[in-house]
Amino acid sequence: MYAAVALQRFAERFDVVNPEIFRDLIAEVSAEVLMGGDVDPSIATMRAAGFSPVDCIKALIEITGCSLAEANRTIIFSTAWPEHTVGMTDRLRFEAAFDDFMAGCYPDRPRTGEFQDWGFCLFEFDSYIAGYATRVRGGHMRASVIPDLDSCVSGIGLLRASLEELEPSAEEDPGLIGEYRTRVAVVERMVVALRRLACSETE
Repeated sequence: MYAAVALQRFAERFDVVNPEIFRDLIAEVSAEVLMGGDVDPSIATMRAAGFSPVDCIKALIEITGCSLAEANRTIIFSTAWPEHTVGMTDRLRFEAAFDDFMAGCYPDRPRTGEFQDWGFCLFEFDSYIAGYATRVRGGHMRASVIPDLDSCVSGIGLLRASLEELEPSAEEDPGLIGEYRTRVAVVERMVVALRRLACSETE
């Protein structure tokens, strides 16, 4: 009942489709589905009825009482508007990867031999990409202007592969190589997300 009333109120406020279509939508779109189930079919129905992405965001807020951020995220990850939302989705993927990158603890420095040399290379790479990523995350720079992101993706891939060839000495903490595997995976995820975002910015 609440969903029907809310959706009718939305129809009257924004006047996006005719009343007959809205009655059909009211019957099909329930508050339970929008709050707890797969919302994609309902969003696709709204689009077919003439809703824009902004209309759907407003409808979700009206029907479920969710926040603007939650409604926006739902629409961005919906399959109903792939031609409009792919760039926004790439942005969200980058932001999630960046947040994981910043939240992670950097491992202790290796102390001996090839592992130490490898650790220095990763530290330099980590610091280099962090500077650019921070500016992109803050909205001060576009990912598409970062120099040679393809080489960055290749470089972190080579670091990941070479880590598996290392044989740390007995002096090293046996758990350290595992910590570096985790760090490399986090860095690689962010670099790949940056490249995808850069591609979407130039399409």
